[in-house]
Amino acid sequence: MPNKVIYEFKKNATEKVNLEFFTYHDEGYLNLRLYYLAYVELDVWKPSRKGLALSCELLPDLKLAVDRAYEEWKNAVNQENER
Repeated sequence: MPNKVIYEFKKNATEKVNLEFFTYHDEGYLNLRLYYLAYVELDVWKPSRKGLALSCELLPDLKLAVDRAYEEWKNAVNQENER
C-alpha cells in the first residue's frame, strides 16, 4: 500500500490533522497525526509528535469507537438543546 493522505482538516490557524495510510515492513498502518505550520510564508506543514499510528487490521475497532463517540456527542447535544 503506497503512502497516501486520506483526509485532512484544520484544527486551527496553525494546526491541521491528517489521516494517512503508510506501509512499514510490508504492513499497512493508519496514521492520525497533528501537523503544525512551520513556515507561514511558505505554507510548510510539519508533523508533530502528537498522533497515533495503528495497524490497518484495527480499522474496524477504530470505526466502532468513533461511531460510538459521535453518537454520545450527538445525544449530549440533543439533550442540551431540549433544556
